[in-house]
Formats: sequence, C-alpha cells, structure tokens
Amino acid sequence: MNSTTLISGDCAPVEATWRINPPAASFQTVDVTLRSLTGNPTNQHATLANANRPYRFLLDCIQLLSKSPRSIKFVLPTADGFVGRLNFLERRLLECDSVERVEGFLALDQRTRVDSPPSGGLHSLVSSAAAGILLELSDNGSDVQRLESVEAELASRLALNWILPTPALHRNVVLIEGYSYLQTGPGFIQAVKDFNVSVIVLGTGAPHGPKHWLQNPENAPGFCDAFISIDMTIDDGLPGRIVAAVRAYTGFDTIDGILTAHDRYLVSTAKAAVILGLPASPIRAHEVATDKYAMRQFEVDSQSTDFQFFRFLDLGELEGRLTSVEHGLVVNYPAIVKPVSGYLSEGVARVSNDAELLASVGRIDTKRHGCAFIVETYIDGPEFDANIVLCEGEMLFFELVDDFPSVGDKAGAGAEGTFFETSEFTPSNLPDSEREMVKRSLHKTLLGLGFTWGLFHVEGRVKDSAMEFRAEESGIVDLRPRLSGTEVNPSCFLVEINARIPGLGCAMSTIHTYGVDFYAAHLLSCLRDAERLRLVTTAFAFPQRADGSQYWCEVVFIQPDRGGRFATAEDPCGELLRRHPELRANVSRHLCCYAEGDIIPDPATGVCLLLAYFLAYSRKTRQHVREVSEMIRAEFRYEIV
Repeated sequence: MNSTTLISGDCAPVEATWRINPPAASFQTVDVTLRSLTGNPTNQHATLANANRPYRFLLDCIQLLSKSPRSIKFVLPTADGFVGRLNFLERRLLECDSVERVEGFLALDQRTRVDSPPSGGLHSLVSSAAAGILLELSDNGSDVQRLESVEAELASRLALNWILPTPALHRNVVLIEGYSYLQTGPGFIQAVKDFNVSVIVLGTGAPHGPKHWLQNPENAPGFCDAFISIDMTIDDGLPGRIVAAVRAYTGFDTIDGILTAHDRYLVSTAKAAVILGLPASPIRAHEVATDKYAMRQFEVDSQSTDFQFFRFLDLGELEGRLTSVEHGLVVNYPAIVKPVSGYLSEGVARVSNDAELLASVGRIDTKRHGCAFIVETYIDGPEFDANIVLCEGEMLFFELVDDFPSVGDKAGAGAEGTFFETSEFTPSNLPDSEREMVKRSLHKTLLGLGFTWGLFHVEGRVKDSAMEFRAEESGIVDLRPRLSGTEVNPSCFLVEINARIPGLGCAMSTIHTYGVDFYAAHLLSCLRDAERLRLVTTAFAFPQRADGSQYWCEVVFIQPDRGGRFATAEDPCGELLRRHPELRANVSRHLCCYAEGDIIPDPATGVCLLLAYFLAYSRKTRQHVREVSEMIRAEFRYEIV
C-alpha cells in the first residue's frame, strides 16, 4: 500500500492509502481509502485544486469524512480513445452492492491516453481516471473485502469495449408523437443527452387537438429542442405532412434520423424516412407487422392444419357470416378476437361461443383501433415477451420474459376478460431448449419480413411446452414443469411483432437486470450507429447466471379496478415502502402514473390503463422475487372515488 497526504484549501489534511490493482480486460482500478490525519503527514503530498472532475469528486468524498474512513475506487481505461457514452459507468453500476455514488469524468470528445502500466503518484492516477466509485460507509471500519467485491462486480459489468476509437458526433433526430406523458420519457431523454443528440418532436397538439404535454413551457426544454404540432390523422397524407414539417423546421442544418415509439405511426414514419432519404426498415415489413391478419398470413406455414383465422371488416360482416345459411361460419372455440390494427392489447378477448364473440367485437373501441378485426384459434401455452435488437441482420441481444397469465386467459372470461399484463419476469424459466427454439424462430421471422436493424418487442406463446403456469402449496403462481407430459415437440406461436421499444416497466427492467438500454438502442438503431449500438446492448457477464444477468427481476403491474377520480394524496408506491420498509432492499424502481385529482377512465371501456408498477428483484432465488411481488400486490393501497 502507498500513502499520500492530501492537502486542500478548504479541508484539513487527509491521509490517503492507495494501491493499483491488476488490470482487467477493459479497465484497471486504483483503490483509495481516506482517513482523517491524526499524526505527522507522510513524505508524499498532493495538493488538490478544484481544477477537474476527478479532483472535484475526490474533494466531495473528503468532505464526507468523519470518524470513519471512506473508500473510493477509481476506474482507469486500458485503451486509447473516447468513452462510448456519457454516464456509461453510472448506468452499468445500477444496484451494485456497497456502492453509494458513481461519477464518470470523461466528456464525449475527450481522448483517453493510457499509460500502461500506470505510473506516477496518486495525483497522476486520479487525473487519468474515467470514473470514481464511492463505497457506502462501512460498519466495521474495514473496506478491504468490499473493495474486492466491487472489483469482481466491475469485471462482470465492464466485460465489453467501452472506449471507442472515434468520438460520438452530434446528431439531429425527429421523434414522432413523443411519449404519452412526462414520466415515460426519462429513459429517452437520458439517451439523447448521453449521445449528444438534438431532438424535435412532431405530434398531436394544439391547434390540431388537445394540448400536448410538451407544449407546456416547463417540459419541452428538458426533452426536445422544439415541439411541432401537426395533423396526425392516420391516412395517406400523414407521411407527407411529416415531411413538410421536417423540411420547414429551420433549427437543424441536417436531419440524421426519424423514429417513433408508437405502433400506429410506424408505417407513416417509415414512409417519411424514405422520402427524406433517412435510414428505415422496409415499408412493407412495417405494414405486415402492424396488421394482425397480414402477419398471420405471413406465418401461415408455421401453424397447425386445424388453426383458423378470419378477417372481418366490421361487426355487421361477422353477424352476416354467423347467420348465413349458404356460407355459415363455424368457429372452433376457444378463439381470440382482436382488432387488425390494435395496440396495447386493447380489444383482445378470449371467447368460447358465438354470443361471447359478438359481445367482444361490440366492445372494441373502433375510434382507436378501426372497425376491422380478426378471429383466430386460441393457442394454449406459456406466454412470453421477447426483446430483440438487430444490427445488420445480426441478433445483438435476445431477452425472453415470462408473461404471467392475464384475466383473459381464464376459460369463460369472455368479453369482460382483458389481456393487459399482470406481471413479467426475467430471466425466463423456460428450458434452454425452448428458449433457443424461440430465439431461432423469431430471428428467422424478422429477417423474412425484411427487418435487419432495430429494436423489437415480440409477443408469443410456446405451444406444447414442458412448462405451465400453476400454483404450489404456497398459493404463489409461477412457471413450473407440467404435471402431465406431452409427446409433441414444443413450437413457437407468434402473437405479434412490435418494431419499437417495450413499455416503460419492461424497458427499465432490462436496464437494471442486464445493463442493456433499449432507449439508447432505439435511438442508435435509427442513426445506424453500429459501434455504439453494440455498446448499449452488451449484457452483463455475471457467472452466477447463464444469461449474465445480475439477478431475477419481476415487473409488477398494478391496474385500476374501476374508473373515477384518484383520491390518494400520498404517492401510493412510496407509502407502501414506508409502511413495509423490509421491501426496500428488493425494489429497484417504482412509479405511480396518477396524482391526486386525476381522472382515471373506467377499465370496462377496454382502454389499457396502468396505475403503477414496481421492479422487484432478488439475488437469492426466483421464488423470493415472487414472494416480494405478491406482497407488493397484496399491500398496495389506493383510493378512487
């Protein structure tokens, strides 16, 4: 160990004992322990000036000193170049045990020059650091084991090339419609800031519709350079209106990409991109993926011979077919009904007879989803969500998530049963063989459609799986081995492809569990930045789990049980954790989407509503996460009047 006395104008002299650790593949660290100086200063001195970010970080840590020492780990790059992303280490160290604070020091255009092996005193080493990590205050006064533990964490979290040969260039992008409300946008906001990207948003707002939240002066500056309201009616003229608005905007010299997070605007956005000469997936690929009937036709060869699917223009056509003497329709129940151009699982229902079928079609909100719908055979089996990132046809990242049964999965649920998510669990509990089968099947389908770039949120089921959702004696439902075996090989049944980022809770779950940032991936795919796309989609490499994840994680969705005025004054998520502080150690994130006085639509209208969500996690067992999640659901309190 080395020892240096640190001197600054505002603080008493401090003793810093430090050592250089052996280099890892992509980083090397310096461990520093700070103590109040009780004896004579050492021969080595370092005068700290408020000159650069590493020193300011060190000064901040010194000011936290009391009777107990504080330990810091400085991270040094092992390659010359530029950091691939601002706040990169802050993002990669989410839920890192024993860590109180992480701060990156490098600007995007700041070149690192590596001295290998590191030489010089503490002053020189700190100056060349890319980031600093402050450990939590130790109870026993010794941080040796915790510094070693964080070193091991870094080896699993930084097993990738995070220093790149060229700096990130400033880019300009157009976002169509933005995000639904402010709370869903922080991930995208962080990504554009971290990659030096400027944004304008085109969307529905005054005078073309209700005022958009980005038209409030306090919201837009942190999200985008400008919000431009246009007529967003989905018709043949929408791509032209998007193009005209982009060309009329004078705030950017050039436009480098255009993207949307909304299914209903994917086709129009792709058409506008082609006109503007910007990168885009094939228009036909989006047309098929957003049309439930066209997608089913594309997948027809993978369905069994007894699988039915029909398309109807409206309820009247269905009624006519069911009552026709010459061309009577015979549906093999149970069946699924859903809008051809639907989204958010709205209007989807499982039906068991003609009466339930007619009632379910009658409940579809045709203003939101149009009149056309399909009826298809209901396929049993564990439902999954798959999140996929493609780069030039290569699958950079694949995540399989267990989608727990919805109310609509229950036999007899009929028109009242929705398919809104209840819980989603990652990593999946499906066997390795079934995970690989699903991965190959979905990759083949995406490439067959013509997709080679982008982020895809895919929903499906494993038919004839070796697993099933069921409860054990504890009453807790999970994906478990089937009680009755099957002689048929499992197969992948595709429900739908969404060529966009998954919902807020799922996207946050993946960032925390794998270190993979879908908001950044969405942005970088649009810009065709392959180098940085690989950076943000490289998962952790924790040896405890085959997929490299740092823990098991479940997204717990809380749906409102009725409509009315939200009458809970305190944030119900925070109130739950205050009432049950034992849950805090296993909840990484939470959000309530409503505040006191907000009007919540009646769920009976079929509109997908999310009241709140939690991310529950555990490094112990999957069962532990399920127990935490069930406690959250049982103890969550709110009032609607």
